[in-house]
Amino acid sequence: MGFSIGSSINSRRMIMPRAPLFQESATWQLVPCTRDCEKMGCRCSNVLSLPANKTVQLVLMSDIFGGFQEGTVFGSEGKTHHPMHLHGYSFRVLKTAYPIVDNITGKILGGNKDITCNWREDRTCSHPYWTSGSATGLNFDKTACEGHFASTSNGLYRCSFSNR
Repeated sequence: MGFSIGSSINSRRMIMPRAPLFQESATWQLVPCTRDCEKMGCRCSNVLSLPANKTVQLVLMSDIFGGFQEGTVFGSEGKTHHPMHLHGYSFRVLKTAYPIVDNITGKILGGNKDITCNWREDRTCSHPYWTSGSATGLNFDKTACEGHFASTSNGLYRCSFSNR
C-alpha cells in the first residue's frame, strides 16, 4: 500500500543530477520522470521550479498510511524520527501531526488520519488530500523560523517558506 519505491516525494524517488543546479543545465544530466510515475512510482530527477517572491507550503509525511507494526512503541524499533532540511531556506512549521498512540503503553495504533488517498485510483498515493477537505489546526501566529526539523514516524509536517 503506497510508497512502494521507498522514500519518495509524490511517488518519485530522487536520482541526483550529475552537477549542481546552479551550473548550466546542459551539465545536469537529469533522468526524466515518466507519465507512469504517479501510478507506479519511479526513480528520476524530480526538479521543480518554484515561483519567485512567493510563499510556498509543503506537507512532508512519514508513511502515515502503514509501515507501522502494531505494538511498535512510538519512536523505537526502527520507526524513528527522520531529520529534514531544506538547503538554503528557513521555514515555519505550521502543523505537526502524530500517529495514533496508546497513551498508556506508547504503542502505535495507527498512522495519522489527517491525510488520506483514493486507494482504488491512486495506488501509490501520489495525490493525497486532507480527510476533512482542508487543513485544520494550522498555526500562523506563533511559528518559529527553523532550518531543520525531525519528521515524526507515522506523522506529518506542514511548513512554509518564502522563495526570494
